Amino acid sequence: MPSKNTTDSAPSNYSLGEAATQFLLTLSLEERLKTQQELYKFVRWYGEKRPLIDLAIPEVANYAEQITSSTTEVVEKLGTIKTFLAYAHKQGLTKTNLAVHLKSKKTPPKPASSSKRRSHKKVLLTSQGYTHLKAELDNLKNKR
Repeated sequence: MPSKNTTDSAPSNYSLGEAATQFLLTLSLEERLKTQQELYKFVRWYGEKRPLIDLAIPEVANYAEQITSSTTEVVEKLGTIKTFLAYAHKQGLTKTNLAVHLKSKKTPPKPASSSKRRSHKKVLLTSQGYTHLKAELDNLKNKR
């Protein structure tokens, strides 16, 4: 397993598939089983034989966008890839830590349907306000 030298030597020319295999071997059997499927999706996305050193920041960000638009388990899936990319950087397989560029989009919470909002909405009303609203309703009915 390659390790980062104290000198500024160029990162190793590992393929993405080789680096993923090396990373998986560092995990316990239980962690490996959880991680393997998502990691291999990432590897297939870019190409197993592709040199890891050629992986660029915009490509990593693009992968994150693809994941966030297609799944609800974004944090878990991106966490797996982040861990792998951080490992690759620590081992000297990449020039930069690509893990920091793997971010999920912040999606606004979906609003509740209008029928749900109405059923849970309580309105506090004084007797004077009630009388006023009733008079307004009667007036509108007469106009109609």
